[in-house]
Amino acid sequence: MEELSMEEWSEYIVEKATEFNCFYFDANEIIDVTLNIEVELDCTESNIVKLLQLAKANASPVIIQEKFYYDYEIAEAIIQPDDLRENHNYLFASLQVRRKINHLVDKHNDLINQLPRQECYTVTVSATLISGVTLGINKYNHKYEEWDDLLNKDLQITRILKQTIGELSDKEELLAKRSVARDRILDKFRNYLINHEEFKTCTNKELRRHFCYKLWRSFRDELCTKEEQELTETNVLIPGYLLDENVEVAWRYLKNGSV
Repeated sequence: MEELSMEEWSEYIVEKATEFNCFYFDANEIIDVTLNIEVELDCTESNIVKLLQLAKANASPVIIQEKFYYDYEIAEAIIQPDDLRENHNYLFASLQVRRKINHLVDKHNDLINQLPRQECYTVTVSATLISGVTLGINKYNHKYEEWDDLLNKDLQITRILKQTIGELSDKEELLAKRSVARDRILDKFRNYLINHEEFKTCTNKELRRHFCYKLWRSFRDELCTKEEQELTETNVLIPGYLLDENVEVAWRYLKNGSV
């Protein structure tokens, strides 16, 4: 049984059903049919004989269905940029790590697009008894587990993140750590501004804003640790509006002696 190809197995079922004088039909000829098997039997020759005997005794048609991957299933398995941006571990990763993740995602998506649309991944044969119970046997393509694994988008994202980041962090735990880092960096930058002579001459908000962004890169390069530099490579940890707010806090301190 195991050595039969998917096509040969379908032909074998048809031959056996004919041998047992069972009425059979191809479920693929019916639009949107779904076979709900309540009792699945192992794929053995003796079980096929038993199923056909029961179908004959119960005057039940034998339903044969070959399953193929639909285009929409493959499209849904493609990892999109938004899928990554929704993941907190990716969102707070450094640019270097993100590039590695994106490279692995591209390789994964290439594999998804190469999945054979015309190659059957499962052949199911089933029959419903008078009692209402549906018996069935599934014959799986030898690559079924590999293909099914590839189509599991959430699983693949987790694997890729673990491969590049290592141990993944709980969302709340990671957000708490990033919040502490954000406050530390903003405090350092605010003190940097307060002690910068040129900042004291920025008497309107627009001047202060431009000065802040001009100074931000040199601040990161000179006063931030390597970890802090990686955290601030993008504007995820400290978006522009937080920098603007921090600048005004520094200015109020200069003018009033307090924040």
